[in-house]
Amino acid sequence: MLSNGLPGLATAYADRSPILCITSSPPLRDTENNSLQGFIDQVVAARPITKFAHRVGTPEECPRIVSHALRVAQSAPPGPVLLDFPIDVLFSPVHPSLIAWGSIASPPSFPPGPHPAAVEEAARHQLFKLAEDCNIPIFNTSKHASFNPSSPMLSRKTAGVLAILPLVKVPRPDLVLLLGARTGMFLGGRSGAIIPDKDCKLVQVDCDGSEIGRSLPVDLGIVSDSEAFLSALNANFSSTHPTSVDKYHDCNWISGFLGNGFGYTLGCAIAAPGCKVINVQGDGSAGFHLMELDTYKRFNLNIMTVVVNNSNWGMSSNGQDLVYGADHFARPISALSSSTEYDVVAKGLQNAAAKVSRVGDIRSTVTKF
Repeated sequence: MLSNGLPGLATAYADRSPILCITSSPPLRDTENNSLQGFIDQVVAARPITKFAHRVGTPEECPRIVSHALRVAQSAPPGPVLLDFPIDVLFSPVHPSLIAWGSIASPPSFPPGPHPAAVEEAARHQLFKLAEDCNIPIFNTSKHASFNPSSPMLSRKTAGVLAILPLVKVPRPDLVLLLGARTGMFLGGRSGAIIPDKDCKLVQVDCDGSEIGRSLPVDLGIVSDSEAFLSALNANFSSTHPTSVDKYHDCNWISGFLGNGFGYTLGCAIAAPGCKVINVQGDGSAGFHLMELDTYKRFNLNIMTVVVNNSNWGMSSNGQDLVYGADHFARPISALSSSTEYDVVAKGLQNAAAKVSRVGDIRSTVTKF
């Protein structure tokens, strides 16, 4: 039933993930007859969170419609599609002479390319400073942070690290080239914390023109497939440039929020059983997935989980500080309990556990495990 798949479709739509969802529905003759899986129109329900949603009416149209749906899913910008097959259509005999093959055997389409004037504009202003030293770090967003760097300029950190540059006395970027990444909460929204809102040029490249300048002012917007744009831009530079690891590349970590670090930790422990994996969580995120400690124990995984109990929903309170500032001091929905015994919960799940109340006791406690 589609009701089980709607959250997945919504996530795929937000993340631009090309997936094909296939559902079934009651016979066409039983429309509006309170049949099983017929209480809601699954196609209508899916349309706001898919690129294409369609109910197939005849079996002969299946090849054409499936081919079309797959092309829509993979075309720029990619996203989920849904096809619904009523049960009587699936059971109907097929008339070979009426089969519509569509473009099922045709090669895939080429991605959109940048306008020549846009490439000339980027090259004229030397946005990458490739003519000088090409020492520009590359960051992924937290939505696509899992990759193995094949270049020293590919940072192992996400773009969120840019927010701490002022705290560590590192100059903020004066140019940001946004390649296929949409602005929004994962890039600091409109706070200017990650993409500086002062003394910084923003160039946005996206295959969907409606995303360019959606929430931030753009100095140069280019509608293009990212790879095609980079290929065209690099063609404007003929000299070679040295590359080096800059000051943003000195750490390798896995980060998460709302408790998803428990799942990342589980995967790391299984992938590298000879290593101890440290899982550091706040008390808010622990509330989501603390029962994963049961999984850790049952499979005897080498994981040390640290819950930092500051009795506060950090993400929520920080967001409220950004929005309300000093106008409203009350943060009732961000407050948690300082008396929650996370170590007791862990022991109840047969894990070794301890509660540390003083900084000076951290080392001696950790060495016990």
